[in-house]
This record gives sequence, structure tokens and C-alpha cells, in this order.
Amino acid sequence: MVTDQYQYGDFTTAYAIAQIEGEERRLLKWRDAQVTSARRSAYTTFGVATGLNLLFLILAFHFLGREVAARDRITAQSEEIRALATGLEKRVQERTHELQTSNQELEAFSYSVSHDLRAPLRTIDGFSLALYEDYGDKLDDQGRDYIHRVRNGVQRMGQLIDALLQLSRVTRTDLVREATDLAEVARSVAADLKASDPDRNVRFEIPGTPMLAQADPRLLRIALENLMGNAFKFTAKTPNAVIRFGSYPEDGVNVYFIRDNGAGFDMKYVDRLFTAFQRLHGDRDFKGSGIGLATTLRIVRRHQGRIWAEAKEDQGATFYFTLGS
Repeated sequence: MVTDQYQYGDFTTAYAIAQIEGEERRLLKWRDAQVTSARRSAYTTFGVATGLNLLFLILAFHFLGREVAARDRITAQSEEIRALATGLEKRVQERTHELQTSNQELEAFSYSVSHDLRAPLRTIDGFSLALYEDYGDKLDDQGRDYIHRVRNGVQRMGQLIDALLQLSRVTRTDLVREATDLAEVARSVAADLKASDPDRNVRFEIPGTPMLAQADPRLLRIALENLMGNAFKFTAKTPNAVIRFGSYPEDGVNVYFIRDNGAGFDMKYVDRLFTAFQRLHGDRDFKGSGIGLATTLRIVRRHQGRIWAEAKEDQGATFYFTLGS
């Protein structure tokens, strides 16, 4: 039996076609949804990428602006530093010229002191000596004492001039550091002091081993002559005088000292100790110019060191100093 529809199992041809068409519509709908979703994702990605690019450009221009501003500041600062350096160099040249002029004036003054002031002193000393030799027998004891005082004053003035000239030379002379055995210098100074007064009962204690330092030997000898000379002078009334020179390390620096058991001094006057013309003892007790310690202070400072003292009255004094690097 022939009909318009053919049976195949439980399904008819029309039903199968309808199912296929439905599946196609579903697949088309799903594909459209996928295309729409992909389009949205593409638009979103494009938007985000565009935003990020804009943000990157904004940040790039911001940092570029800061970099340009920083370079401008650095350029301005460099110009300012260059101008300051030029001005500083000019001021240094001016100060150097002023210092050279001052040194020349000081040298001229030193020459004047050593010649112009010494001439009348020699005249006074010479005539006072002639007066004593030629007319001393015609003068009484008081007259002869006056002449002695005049001559002592002239000699003291000469010593004061020598001390002032030495102070001036110490300030102006070139500092030449070299390996210097301070113990050897101290022994030489001690020998000179003993020779100046052979009858003195004084013992010097100086290390027999080298005591090396990078220092100017000429200036260090002047410093030790002043310090050890003071110790020698202020132990004059001490029966068993002892003068010791030594050193010890402290904070990576050698500290040198000269210690004596002489007259000492009151520590409340220690601030006056290294000032020129300041003396803690009367001239009648101990002769001196009052310039030796001021000279020593300048020598130590020129070596980038420091100097200080400790003492007790009638129990001696100790002077310490360092010499820098």
C-alpha cells in the first residue's frame, strides 16, 4: 500500500525533518549568541586596551615632564654651583694675596724688630757696661746695683725680642713632615740643658728606644726646648728633680708628655697657660719671657695636634701633646 508518508519505525519523515530544522535553528541561535559574545569581548578588550594605552601615555608624559623639570633644576643648580665655585676661587685668590701681603709685612716687621730695636739695646748695654767698668769704683753699692738692673733689663728685652721673632718664624715657616725620633731630640735638648747648668742635680728619664713620629724636626725641637726648658726651670728649687719624657697610645693616637716634680701651678689658671705674656709665676722666682708655651701651642696646632696640661702646686706639672696624623 502506497501513501504520501513513509513509516520508519516510530518516526515519520516529516517529524525527522522537523527535528533537523529545529536543531539547525538552535545551532544558528547558539552561533549568533557566540558571535555576539565574541563581539562584546572584542569591544571590551579594545576598550580596556585603549584605556590602558591612554593611561600609559598620560603617565609617560607625566614622568617625562618631571624628568625635564629635574634636568632643568639640575642645570640651574649646576650653573649656581659653577658660579659659587668661581666666586669662591676668586675669594681664595684674594685671601691668598692678602695673606702673602700680611706675611711680607710681618717679615718687614720682624726685620725691623731684629735690627732697629736691637740697635738702641746694644747702645744701652754697651754704655752701661762701659759705665760700670770705667766708673764702677766711683759708685757706691746702690749705684752699681742700678747699673746691674739696667743691664739685666736690656738682656731680658733682648731675650723677649728673640722669643717674639721665634714666635713669628714658627707661624710663617713651611711645615716639612718627616720621620723624626722624638726621643733622640729630647736627649739632645736634655744634654744642652745639663750643659747650661752643670751643678744642677736633675735626672732626665727618656726612653732609649726610638720614638718615631711624622713631624717637622726643627719645629719639634723648639717645642721640646720650651717644654723641657720649663720643666728644668721650675724644678730649680727641687732637691731631687726628675724630668720624664714619654708617650702612650690613646684612641689610635700617640700622646707625648713631659712630667716634672717641680713647682707646678694652680689648675684654675690653666686657661691662661698658653697665652703670650701670661705667666703663672713671678719673674723674681723664675725668669722667663711668657712666650715659650704660646710658641709651643702654635707648633702643635700646625701639626694638627693639641696640647694640654695638668698640675698641682708644689707637686709638679705634666704637659701632654699630640701631633695629628
